[in-house]
Amino acid sequence: MSIVKNNKDKAQNPAAKPDDSREPSSTNQSASGNKRLHVFFVGTVQGVGFRYTALNISRNFKMSGWVRNRSDGRVELVAEGEAEELENFLRAIGDEMSGYVDRVERTWENASGEFGNFEIRPTE
Repeated sequence: MSIVKNNKDKAQNPAAKPDDSREPSSTNQSASGNKRLHVFFVGTVQGVGFRYTALNISRNFKMSGWVRNRSDGRVELVAEGEAEELENFLRAIGDEMSGYVDRVERTWENASGEFGNFEIRPTE
């Protein structure tokens, strides 16, 4: 599984692994210190229980957001929380679903605080 990281400079590093990724820059932090991680999983990620696995894994972390299938075959995930918690959440999904994921595209954004929990949303 390769990781594509996108920060404000839009730099991409397809060979990076989740456990050696850098902390998001402080410019992507909200006043509360929370961040938003926007992720697209590419590969054979639909029809394999990916969304339900992400939902179950989310229960072990202090974060909120959603996951959904995309009509183009990807799975999209948006999560908000402390950066370390989000990194660990993403790593846990990767550990569980690594056989299905070819590439992970992720972007750090400002947290909005709009989510109360983590849920599965309808396909878009």
